[in-house]
Amino acid sequence: MMREHGAKIAPCLLALRGDRMNTLDHEQIEKLCWMYGRIKHYMLKAEEFGLEHKTYLQPRLELFQALDHMMSEYFLEQLDDKTGSLNGAMKHMYTAFFDIADWTIKEIRRLVIMDLKRYSPDVIKTAFLNITAEFARPLMNSPRK
Repeated sequence: MMREHGAKIAPCLLALRGDRMNTLDHEQIEKLCWMYGRIKHYMLKAEEFGLEHKTYLQPRLELFQALDHMMSEYFLEQLDDKTGSLNGAMKHMYTAFFDIADWTIKEIRRLVIMDLKRYSPDVIKTAFLNITAEFARPLMNSPRK
């Protein structure tokens, strides 16, 4: 579904650029649009993990900066300045994703700790060892390659 969303946005951005683009630019813009859609999806999912349903602003700032890089590249190209690049936009997209991943991990860890507070350390240790053994058993029995 998100792949389709990025595929719908990309032709609009490509139309702005006109015939002056090379194939690499097309591919990069399509990838940026796809990444944007996925990152927005993960941002919404991450907000669901938080009890306060707060929005973490740093990834949104990174997405804005990625869009700003894309627009700057477009206008630099219109001015016949060939130094523009979409690499800066890509870096901001990656930063946004990893900011969301870090934030989500912290929120999930906080929820797990809240859930585990009602159990004694011995109960947690026993459950952890049982779960670990359950996951390790198939790995131990699999043929080595």
